[in-house]
Amino acid sequence: MLRKMRRRITIRIDMTPMVDVIILLLIFFFMTSTFREAEAIDVQLPHAYAGVRIPKTGVYHILISEDGKIYADNEPMQSREEFIQAIVSSRATNPNLIFDVKADQDVEYGVMLTVMEDLRRAGIVRFNLSIFKEAGAW
Repeated sequence: MLRKMRRRITIRIDMTPMVDVIILLLIFFFMTSTFREAEAIDVQLPHAYAGVRIPKTGVYHILISEDGKIYADNEPMQSREEFIQAIVSSRATNPNLIFDVKADQDVEYGVMLTVMEDLRRAGIVRFNLSIFKEAGAW
């Protein structure tokens, strides 16, 4: 006697909707996340209760370490003229650039005056001084 072979029914889960959801989640995270470069030095910002939030893009960071060393966009500056030239060239590239000065809380007052004078010589009269926000400030 010949037996008829019955076709075995297998249960399979369709993976297409799950793959679609994963791809949409990846696209969402790529589009909404912002990537920041690590800063050249660790700066202890002064504490304050008030401040202004600046956008995450279109910002030129100027860092001043505790010993008075100046970094322009994470590049160490060797002289005042090099610092001014870096500011002028970046401003020529993007006229809407926001300048953010992050100075260590223990930096000497004269170094801050020098940086502000260099910014003025480069034609920048509006810039932001970064602070460390106290709890409950905003």
